[in-house]
Amino acid sequence: MMETLTCLECGTELPNLAAHVRKHKMTGTEYKQKHNVDRLMSREFARHLANLSNSKQKENPLYKERRSAIIKKSYTPELIQKRIEDAVKQFEDPKQRQIRREKMTGRKFTEEHKRKLSIPKSEEAKRKLSEINMGKLHPRRQDVIEWRKVRKILRDRSNNSCEVCGVKETELIENGKRGMIVHEKNYNQIIPDPNDCVLCCSKCHRKIHTGTKTSPHQKVARAVAGFLKEMDIDLTSDNFKETPRRFASVLIEFSGLDIDLDLELEEICGSVFEHNGNGVISARNIVVYALCPHHLLPVKYAVSLAYLPKGYAIGLSKLTRLVEVLAKQLQLQERYTAQVADSLIRYLKTRDVAVVIKGEHGCMRIRGVKDANSTVIVSEMRGQFRNDAMIRNEFLGLIQG
Repeated sequence: MMETLTCLECGTELPNLAAHVRKHKMTGTEYKQKHNVDRLMSREFARHLANLSNSKQKENPLYKERRSAIIKKSYTPELIQKRIEDAVKQFEDPKQRQIRREKMTGRKFTEEHKRKLSIPKSEEAKRKLSEINMGKLHPRRQDVIEWRKVRKILRDRSNNSCEVCGVKETELIENGKRGMIVHEKNYNQIIPDPNDCVLCCSKCHRKIHTGTKTSPHQKVARAVAGFLKEMDIDLTSDNFKETPRRFASVLIEFSGLDIDLDLELEEICGSVFEHNGNGVISARNIVVYALCPHHLLPVKYAVSLAYLPKGYAIGLSKLTRLVEVLAKQLQLQERYTAQVADSLIRYLKTRDVAVVIKGEHGCMRIRGVKDANSTVIVSEMRGQFRNDAMIRNEFLGLIQG
């Protein structure tokens, strides 16, 4: 017969008292402290459990293979994603939040926690905290004054302009954007050398860190300079000295080489808001400028658009920015019109979109046929604007009135 232990609460004899003491509303630790005992199971029972352990089984290759298959099956990307979605639903559920709030309400610290929290901080601890807050102990900012000197050197060197694309800091701030950022090339220095730093705008700083080419300005400027030299133009003249750089800036601005189009559209259209109305929302005569892809001559566009909201709407200024960003590409007017319509459908979650663009093309007005009064009109009707004549006529009346 197996060796037993006697419960000092009720006199019951069992080989293992670990589960039994719960009937007396106490844990194993509390039972040991109350009766001054050191174990809850007999030595013979402990040896029996050791013999039943799966330590030898774990060395079996079949067991390892079966166990790894179970783990892989339990942690598939689909199951992990489902658990994350379930957790998000629970946190978004008001009832679940109320249950958690009720469970946390009234919880008290133990006496041990209270004692530790009430210990006054030593003068040494207070000094360290103050130094950390002042930046003296931060591994990347040990000397704030020296850092200010580095920033001043960079600002004087670049005249408060981005050293990558040349934009002025005052222009960024006037447009509500962040000012200049110091990019460090060598992160091993606590106080960096100004020669290892670049003062740049947030857009160029993002491109540097994502590995994107910083700016094509210099390459385009060199190509333009070579083109002008082939025309026997003296680039040392005051009239043409800055022409390659200026023309390169125009080409890059109107070809979209210096922007990430998808990122720009996400920033513009990422702040849609809920709207339960069902009337037509329209904007007309948004004037933007672009370059014709055939002759690289200027084109003036007057854009009018409308959509029927399906639960979401976007700010009117965002519509103007959307049209401007999409115009900064070398593309035909037909493709530009379709691209505006596709972007509205993508970000506003509606199929009912209408876009009408009137274009005044320099390649038709100042060369070729030289028709100074010609206007090209391209329309793109989607959803109900295409199928319902009443809604389509309402939109056309709004942009003509």
